[in-house]
Amino acid sequence: NFSNFASTQARYTHNAVYTGVGGLSSSQSDSILLSLTSGSAFRTLGWGLNYNKQKIGGLGTSGENERYTGNLRYRVSSKFSLTGTGGYQKFSYTSITGNSAGSFWTTGFVWTPSDRTNIAANTGKAFFGTTYMLMASHRTRRSTWSLNYNQNITTTRDQFVIPATVDTANFLNQLWTSNIPDPIMRQQTIDAFIRDNGLSASIFDPINVLTNQFFLQKRLQASVALSGARSTLVLSMFHMLREAQTQGDANSALFGTNNFTLNNDTKQIGGNALWSWKISPRTNANIGAIYIKSNILATGQEDETKTFRVGLTRQIRPKLNGAVNFRHTERTSNQIGSEYRENAIVGSLLMSF
Repeated sequence: NFSNFASTQARYTHNAVYTGVGGLSSSQSDSILLSLTSGSAFRTLGWGLNYNKQKIGGLGTSGENERYTGNLRYRVSSKFSLTGTGGYQKFSYTSITGNSAGSFWTTGFVWTPSDRTNIAANTGKAFFGTTYMLMASHRTRRSTWSLNYNQNITTTRDQFVIPATVDTANFLNQLWTSNIPDPIMRQQTIDAFIRDNGLSASIFDPINVLTNQFFLQKRLQASVALSGARSTLVLSMFHMLREAQTQGDANSALFGTNNFTLNNDTKQIGGNALWSWKISPRTNANIGAIYIKSNILATGQEDETKTFRVGLTRQIRPKLNGAVNFRHTERTSNQIGSEYRENAIVGSLLMSF
């Protein structure tokens, strides 16, 4: 930190994705992030500078991504600010759309009419076209609502590492902020809820279509959580489009030489519901359902995946929890050989020390 003038950050990240799918490339990534952000001395006009570089290497895949960004935020009032960004972004892949690098800019606003409501939105231009972004959230004493839209260049490996979905813990934190003011106790409640209901880190994960290509992803998601005296209901819906940015021959080992455009452009829509009921101070029941419809636009293949789950969790001792879950999954398809059905019963014990 430079007193109240600015703060700086330097970060190095290494991650690896290993796959057991023939033809889907395993890879390792090294990235650096450098940032300089204005401090409290800039109350009316805030600014920031960022540099990010990522190197990806592995069997059958390699590349570099580089991004320079400058941003401004003009505070019109205590509740409303205007925002703008500009910079340059470069990918090392050969694009089928004509460009894989270029300047970008956005202009937008941040509006916080109350401590319960927040809306941020912008629009702009990048080398792949017009861009839009929306992040809106609202909470009441017993509910929290969110609506998000974003679009970006990404890959299958990126979606494994950093999925573009709503963070489960953060979403539940908003829900229980009023009812559980103590942050430590609230975090303990959130951790227990995620554990007892078998939730992932994201509120709803779409099917990650396997491909070695870069693609432009456009995603819209709406979520709501309702909290009662003894029960909690979480609902979420999404719509997602993926448009290939690189040649499909990177998938020849995955789909065969005659089918490497199979996942060029895809569309998914879906929703999920989870209801959790506190039967007693030590026993919880949960019921969940997921529906996802996927379309491969090049071939007309259409798949529907439905999952139903019911479970029971119980605190056996202060540091020992047990759970049993039944899950039924069924996929139907207009493509021969793509259908399946699964039934599973899972029991678990969790002991903390």
